[in-house]
Amino acid sequence: MSDKRVTYKTKVCKSQESHRIILERSGLFGKDIKETFENAVIDDDNNEIYTFLQSEWDLKSWLYIYSRENGNGKSYTGNAIANMLVSKGILPYVIREVDMASQVQSTFTDSTGESEYALMGKWKCVPVLIIQDFGKYGVKKDSEWWPQHIYDIIDHRVIEGKPLVITSNYDIGNLETMEKRFGSNHGPAIRSRLLGQCEVWNMFGADRRLGAVS
Repeated sequence: MSDKRVTYKTKVCKSQESHRIILERSGLFGKDIKETFENAVIDDDNNEIYTFLQSEWDLKSWLYIYSRENGNGKSYTGNAIANMLVSKGILPYVIREVDMASQVQSTFTDSTGESEYALMGKWKCVPVLIIQDFGKYGVKKDSEWWPQHIYDIIDHRVIEGKPLVITSNYDIGNLETMEKRFGSNHGPAIRSRLLGQCEVWNMFGADRRLGAVS
């Protein structure tokens, strides 16, 4: 007589499996997974924003987190937001802007356009998109092909009401800066949409990376 056994998953097992699947799809990898609010060093420079993100942010509002200085926790904050969303069962997708541009470029050999369509569709439709280092790629060789793509993603998410979180070295309030990064055509349009949607946070503090090695 064959031994036919049925395996039942408990609520705990289902929760763990769901967490694993969401984490695998989140874009977080390596040390990113350990960059959480719980693991963060809290000080006067980040206490206010970290308190807001953990207790006041509604998980749906758009965020623009920037600092002209490097290393003071912008990318860590983006990853911490992603990890918090994963823990709540919400799928984020974290990606650097330069990697977005590189991935789109890699589809240019596909004459059907299906690969590019799939990539853009993912970034437009994921529940929460988190773009790190926004503005790093910008305009290249007077071509606005990438600003056109990033504008398309932002505009689509505005229309669909899907949250967007951005970390950047660039002040979104500065029109000249946005025009330099995204061109005179798309720069003002991107700026207008982000200012109309985002709660803007300016992060301060010394370079934490340098402090870690000193």
